[in-house]
Amino acid sequence: MRNDEIKDVPFSGRITSKNDVELFLRRAQAAVLNPPVTSARFLDSSMEELRVQMSSADLVGLELTDLSFIDIPGILQNADPEVVKLVEDLVRSHIKGTCLILVALPMSDDIENQKAAQLAKRKILRGVLTKSDTLAPGSTNLRELWLDVIEGCRHPLTHGYFCTRHPDDEERASGVTASEARATSTEFFSSTPPWSTSMYKERFVTGSLVKSLSKLLTRIIDDV
Repeated sequence: MRNDEIKDVPFSGRITSKNDVELFLRRAQAAVLNPPVTSARFLDSSMEELRVQMSSADLVGLELTDLSFIDIPGILQNADPEVVKLVEDLVRSHIKGTCLILVALPMSDDIENQKAAQLAKRKILRGVLTKSDTLAPGSTNLRELWLDVIEGCRHPLTHGYFCTRHPDDEERASGVTASEARATSTEFFSSTPPWSTSMYKERFVTGSLVKSLSKLLTRIIDDV
């Protein structure tokens, strides 16, 4: 529920070292995103604890296969070298062993600049291409290049790619519902070339992506 009332909530004492700014910002972010939890609980959280709290979810039970969902940050090629290395090391540490890696690649950027897919190429992998509606109608060559990716002619992955379209800022501001968003997405891909002429039309439907991921995840769990 939206809260139109703006108020200041004291969180910590004065920060006197610039090296502590990022840590306290992350602590404050964790507190804001977890309103039922008292904010004081986050004041002593380490950076590693915050990463775990903010980027993963675990399912554990007597009749369940242990399962972790981890949201890993994207790799920014133009960031400071030490930041790039930090994120790369984080990604590598989570793509070992038995795992299903889902990589989101924005079509607004050249795939050659997106190193996450390169790091995970040899794993059980599904690619999801986003922001397809940001490609201008006149970007014929770029659209064809991305179509080649979807159809497996370029940068092939173990389990291929799906392509999605999500509500833009205007649609979200208007309060578009989930069903309306899905209908708009279906209409977009069925009427917009070259997606509408692709031989892999099922790869442009979010529902098909969910079903595919469910089958892959079930297969992995059965093999464990």
